[in-house]
Amino acid sequence: MLKKLLLVFFTILLLSCKNENNKVIENLPVYGMIYFCYEDVSTIKSVNCDEFINNLKTAISYIKINDKQFIEQLKLNSNETDISYIPNYIDVRYRIEINSMIICLDYFGHYTINGVIKGKLKNFDYILNYIEQHKQNAIRLEELPILDEEDTLK
Repeated sequence: MLKKLLLVFFTILLLSCKNENNKVIENLPVYGMIYFCYEDVSTIKSVNCDEFINNLKTAISYIKINDKQFIEQLKLNSNETDISYIPNYIDVRYRIEINSMIICLDYFGHYTINGVIKGKLKNFDYILNYIEQHKQNAIRLEELPILDEEDTLK
């Protein structure tokens, strides 16, 4: 009986801690958004920054940026670029919105700021690590449609 009571107590404690963590995250200031594809998404045609959200809705999740240091570090990183190779276009898989600045990136770290190709970020892993650390708070932009049995048989 004591084991059952302890199990119930710890379950309630765990659930209340999770709810408190969610409330703390919701109350933090939002400095921007990061939109990203969970899986390696391939498309027939390259996706530009303007088409990214509309064309890949169900493959995109987003994270609210609550860390002002991330914004400052991102600004520093965007000044450190490799311009030895700049493609004519990038196939966008990440989109970062901070105020009026829109940064779009491909899987390799090539990026644009407000539609102008700047080069390749030298520290692209900084963004990938931030996404990985905050993935548990990510929200899917649009859920996949639920197919009924008739649709799957066609």
